[in-house]
Amino acid sequence: MSDALAELEHLLTDLPTAVEQRKFGENLGKATTSLASAAERVKRIEALREIATRLDYASESRRAEKLSDVLELAWDVGNQLEESADVTALDKAVFAYEQDLNRELNGLDRDLRARWDDIVQRQFRSLIPIGDLLDRLLGQSDLGSKMAKCGREAIAVQDGARASEFLATIQQLFADYEALQAERENELGDGDVALFINALANEQATLQHVTDEVWAWLEEHGSLDVLKVRPI
Repeated sequence: MSDALAELEHLLTDLPTAVEQRKFGENLGKATTSLASAAERVKRIEALREIATRLDYASESRRAEKLSDVLELAWDVGNQLEESADVTALDKAVFAYEQDLNRELNGLDRDLRARWDDIVQRQFRSLIPIGDLLDRLLGQSDLGSKMAKCGREAIAVQDGARASEFLATIQQLFADYEALQAERENELGDGDVALFINALANEQATLQHVTDEVWAWLEEHGSLDVLKVRPI
């Protein structure tokens, strides 16, 4: 009887530890399910960081701080998950992963897309009227149609696209933009013709813009009869 009592006493002593270990095992199983998306989450973080770099997002101090905070949170959550040794720590780490990190990533994602919209308005939108205009003036050249197409594609970038898809799209658009700017400079130069085309696209051109250089360029491209003079 004394042996049985001793064994029971031993089991009762070990029971809290066994229950804790079982709970930890159960929570670990739940955590494994929650972390099934971890690889995709890491890819998203990497894509958002690349997008931030490409959009010069951190050029303003508030945005730089936000980006730093999000990346630091991602690092901290990873460490918490790796170092969790009990139920409480594991629950806290999984909550941070599922809620805190996801919330901050979504916020950064929205900020980056707003930053892209600003760049589109400042850099890409004007390609459309200038491109449409050049398409009428240049005749055989496809520069105008390519510029207008680039501008429209930039405006049409989908907000719902995954971060990796968004990154690939804007990288291509920036590459297209640089190539088109080089082609545009080769076609128009950076003198009176370029000034005239920009003013014309913005509906601000006057006869003062029609210098000898501009007249010769229009004549060379057979575009003198494409334009009309109207009083302001």
